[in-house]
Amino acid sequence: MLHSRVILLILMSLFSQQKDPSGSSDLNDLIRLLERSAQPGKGISAKEQEIAKNIQGFGSRAIPYLLPLLKHGNNDVRDLASYTLQDIDGLNKEHLDELIESRRRGDGWIPPAIARIGTPKAIEFLIGELKKEKKKHTQLTYSFKLLGDKGVPYLVKLYRDSAYADEELLGTVNFIFGELKDKAESAVDPLIEIASDEDIDPKIRTCAVRGLGHIGLKAQHAVPVLQKLAQKDPDVFNRAVDAAIIEIGSPDAVSVLLKRLDQHPDILVFRDIAQLREEGKSAGSTLVPYLGHKEWDIKIGAARAIGYIGYTSASPDLIKLLDNEEDWRLVYVSVESLGRLQAKEAIPSLVKVSRSHWYPPVRKAAIKAIDAINNKARYESQHDHFPFEFFAYQHAGKDVEPAPMREKEERESKPHVGREGYLDARELQELAYTVEIHSIGPSDKGRGKKEHVTKRTQVPKVGIKVKDGYLVGSSRGEWGGELVFIDSKGNQDTLAKTNTKGIYKMPFGIIAITGLAHLHSNRGLAYEVSKDDNGKWRATKWKALPGAPTSSALLENGNLLVDCRGGSVVISTDGKIEMVRNMKMK
Repeated sequence: MLHSRVILLILMSLFSQQKDPSGSSDLNDLIRLLERSAQPGKGISAKEQEIAKNIQGFGSRAIPYLLPLLKHGNNDVRDLASYTLQDIDGLNKEHLDELIESRRRGDGWIPPAIARIGTPKAIEFLIGELKKEKKKHTQLTYSFKLLGDKGVPYLVKLYRDSAYADEELLGTVNFIFGELKDKAESAVDPLIEIASDEDIDPKIRTCAVRGLGHIGLKAQHAVPVLQKLAQKDPDVFNRAVDAAIIEIGSPDAVSVLLKRLDQHPDILVFRDIAQLREEGKSAGSTLVPYLGHKEWDIKIGAARAIGYIGYTSASPDLIKLLDNEEDWRLVYVSVESLGRLQAKEAIPSLVKVSRSHWYPPVRKAAIKAIDAINNKARYESQHDHFPFEFFAYQHAGKDVEPAPMREKEERESKPHVGREGYLDARELQELAYTVEIHSIGPSDKGRGKKEHVTKRTQVPKVGIKVKDGYLVGSSRGEWGGELVFIDSKGNQDTLAKTNTKGIYKMPFGIIAITGLAHLHSNRGLAYEVSKDDNGKWRATKWKALPGAPTSSALLENGNLLVDCRGGSVVISTDGKIEMVRNMKMK
């Protein structure tokens, strides 16, 4: 009997304890640790997150300890306490008033905690906060995502609230609908009614149209109504209706997108077609001719979209693209599309790519495509948002190991500096030119956004001397860059609007190394710079690099070494591109 009681006491002790990395064994210790560990700043550190997680493990028992901290004299303690409360079990309407008071004192973390209570009073309070804040991607908009369909009727009412309904607020409401997707289905019919009500301000009706688009396929039955709106009043509704139909993602979107593609080919249109997947298959025959387009991105977009919509008839055309020597990205996306299409006839060509292509990620993609075809495997998305998935090919080299140190030492010697024709810092200073900087900011009237253009003097970062002047270039990161020819009289001609990191004289011609990695984009291209038949300097795309270039230099043997965010390559004196020796995938 004694033995059994001892075991019982041990088990009770184990179940009643929660431990954190610092060794605290009970709730009081964890609360004291929270107070000591709260760090200055708006973000939550990894250590603070771990403390919050351990306290959350106590569930409702921790709430009475946390609520008083919302009035703590230290703002950082208040932030960490509210961060902990936002994801804790056991909150109920008895706690609501204290949470509301915390929010009114300026607590930005607390809305999700209020949403977890989910009573009408809680939702009405969050709606009131949304009317004031109107911003997207906040804890407040996240709180409505937590509410799910419970918050939808309250959000719909905002369209008819004449005292508050404006484009900024309703744009945020539409953003929330986009986060909720199917859970916002109950908003569809009310939004159709609002969009169709001619007594309502056209701007509000247009917002309702956009809201239907954000909801997606659950709003599919709204499409005929939207089309009638566009026919009746095209000046007001055309753009919004087209955008909504595309976002809804029904087959009706195909005609809208193909019309847009015909008017202005753009890779973003191919992305939107690809997002339709099987619903977009009818676009297939129209996409095939774009595989031969002169613009590299257009070809990539078409090859990428064909795989997603499942247009198997294009397999022979995609196979032909596997021999492309200029753009590894085109080969990569064609390989993946053939895998998606289960194109058995492509296997011999894919085997060749898997063995001989110079870029390891392309070889790896070919092996995966062969496996997908032979085993009828599906490609699983690695991204929550389709645009990231569509452009994931830009980061195909994220697992390629960097160049060996010996090659880096050769690079860092920069033997081209001081060579004849390469400009030094003093010479570049004398060749400063004028550029236009484009940015988006508030309009002059204080409402909405507009493009602002400012002029500035740019000292080139790189340059070489040519017979009739100078070829120079600059990179300002996200603010752009350019490749420019400046003649002996100082006249400038922009050859390419692209971030230019290096300009080199090679035995086969002049090469400009360009590209940028910013946010989710990662692009690198080598341009060939030469004179056309009229004696005018031109820059034409020559080879795609494995991502944005980070540095480059001529080696002693005359080859050009380029380090990129996807691997290091050598461009040989005869114009071949290959990976630096001994490079491999991680």
